[in-house]
Amino acid sequence: GETTKWANHADMNSKGVEFTLNTRNIVIPDFSWTTNVTFSYNTNKIKKLKSKPNIMRLVREEGGPLEGHAAAGLYSIPFAGLSEEGLPTFYWKNGELIEDNINFQESQDVSFLKYEGSVDPSIVGGMENSFKYKNLTLGVYFTYQFGNKIRLYPSFKARYSDTGAMPAELADRWMIRGDEHKTNVPAIPSRRQYRDFSSLTSVYNAYNYSDQRVARGDFIRLKDITLSYTLPKKWISPLSLNNAEFRFVASNLALLYSDKKLNGQDPEFFRSGGVAMPMPRQFTFTLRVGL
Repeated sequence: GETTKWANHADMNSKGVEFTLNTRNIVIPDFSWTTNVTFSYNTNKIKKLKSKPNIMRLVREEGGPLEGHAAAGLYSIPFAGLSEEGLPTFYWKNGELIEDNINFQESQDVSFLKYEGSVDPSIVGGMENSFKYKNLTLGVYFTYQFGNKIRLYPSFKARYSDTGAMPAELADRWMIRGDEHKTNVPAIPSRRQYRDFSSLTSVYNAYNYSDQRVARGDFIRLKDITLSYTLPKKWISPLSLNNAEFRFVASNLALLYSDKKLNGQDPEFFRSGGVAMPMPRQFTFTLRVGL
């Protein structure tokens, strides 16, 4: 009596390595410099898959499974350039050039999709340097990740209004005939185009999920700077304290490196705060005492 049955049936190979390196670079009276480096490398590949995901599941930002690639692989509809009217065109099955009638529910043949890579980074790690002079300690912490791809925000539409924000990329859009040889950013459709092309919405949606709207998720971030000072024993003993420390922490100071195609979007927190609200800088001052 069942027409479908949910199951988790697949074979996957995973491999990786992780290590931590601690070094004491300089250790002399009253001064020391130590470094702590963490590094991990992990990849996976689906060897056998019984399910047949459709195009929409494979091109979305979360990624999808397809045999021979990563468990969360990102795929794109191949972009074929702009038409003479500035509308996006795409390569479909067997290299067919199409301008409309895009079926996102196709699941039988998805081999024409372009595999971008995994949405999960293959390399993740960090590096912390700690400098100590007498009772004063300075810590600088960097984080990084490499090897993943990100689907850019689906900003392009067949119709815009004054109530919504437009993407900055529209400054480079197709505007007059001949611009299709200079730019890959589609035009803002006219009322006539919107009226005459019934599938214009799906065409612009396909552009959002094309290989033109993919960026690298690589980044290097200055995560934290910590400055602490431990009060000398002779200062705190009259107060019946065992120890006391002032600490200042500055977090999320700068994204030192990321793909320019992100246009300020945060690759680490993409779609969970990085687009709607960039990572805020935080400054914390604390006093820790031990009785």
